[in-house]
Amino acid sequence: MGLFKSYKVLYLLLISLSVLPFAASADISVEGVFQKGTELAGSIIIFLEVLAVAVFLWGIVKYISASGNPEKRKQAKDLIIYGLIGMFVLVSFIGIIYILQNTIFEGPPPMQYTPPDAPVIPPK
Repeated sequence: MGLFKSYKVLYLLLISLSVLPFAASADISVEGVFQKGTELAGSIIIFLEVLAVAVFLWGIVKYISASGNPEKRKQAKDLIIYGLIGMFVLVSFIGIIYILQNTIFEGPPPMQYTPPDAPVIPPK
């Protein structure tokens, strides 16, 4: 039982050490902490999005290679569905983070776009 408790302490120590770079930064305001959290979440989401696309593509490859085997086709369909669900959830999570960030800290309005000036052709 003592070995199990020491693993808990080790995990807690590793987690707390991973937070030190954020705590050592000079920007310790609520907005700064939220900004660092969104940067970290963005990095994690990008990794998970690549993983979801890989699962989706692997499901397509397995579906094509399964030819006549209905059990393998079902497994491939499941992979495709899991990949699509993962992509949808992660894109939705990005949107929720963007909405929260702009609501709480009043950032620029979403999709703010100013079209470029039309080109002017000089007269001859």
